Amino acid sequence: MERINRSKAEQLDRLEYTYFNVRVVENKFIDGQNLKESWKVAVKSFVRDINTVAQDITINLVSLLFLILQLYYLSVYCACYCKIWLEVC
Repeated sequence: MERINRSKAEQLDRLEYTYFNVRVVENKFIDGQNLKESWKVAVKSFVRDINTVAQDITINLVSLLFLILQLYYLSVYCACYCKIWLEVC
C-alpha cells in the first residue's frame, strides 16, 4: 500500500512539473489578399496585351500606308520620266 501511495505521489509530483506547449495554426484554403493581388496582376497583364496588340496594328497599318504611297509616287515619277525620255528620243 505504501508503494502505491509513493507511486501516486511521484506521479502527481511529475504532473506538477510538466510543461504543456500548445500551438495554434490557421490554415486558410482561400487567401483573400493573394486572390486580390492575382486579379490585379491578371487585369494589368490583359490591358498590357490589348494595348500592345492595338499599337502593333496601328503602327503596322500606318507603315503599310506609307509604303503604298511611296510605291505610288515612285511609279508616277518613273512614268513621267519614261514619257519625257520617250519624247526626246
